[in-house]
Amino acid sequence: MATASMFASPFAESRPRVRRTNEELTEETNRLRAEIIRLRAGEEPLEVGQRMTTGGHLLWLLGESPAEMRAQLAADLLAARQAADSCFASDHVRALRRSRRRTEQLERRLQHAQREAQRMAEVSNGAGRGVALSLSWLLAEHDVVPVAP
Repeated sequence: MATASMFASPFAESRPRVRRTNEELTEETNRLRAEIIRLRAGEEPLEVGQRMTTGGHLLWLLGESPAEMRAQLAADLLAARQAADSCFASDHVRALRRSRRRTEQLERRLQHAQREAQRMAEVSNGAGRGVALSLSWLLAEHDVVPVAP
């Protein structure tokens, strides 16, 4: 035969029976709503397929994402920040500019040498042809390849 205790909620025994007044419940509800508003401050809802263009979009996305996704995004942001700091500290941008300038200078010198070799090859005497062949042979190892901007 079933007893009344069999149908009782398993959580009923663990929860203290405290009666709160309507005013207390209203106060707690208002406090919790204010906390949600504070936590959601600055968020801008993002539609599906819409690009994130503001920090508010990122805040909204974080608020709507599962904990694992938020943790991964935070880790990715920290890694990107560390990489940016490292690059700034090592002055990679300036080093890349110097390297590009140096490469462009070397390309111009190689092109000039190739033009000279061609001009010397057109000289009719044997000495000019010999120099041109030697120069052409050396330059064949350094074909000029345009550098992407």
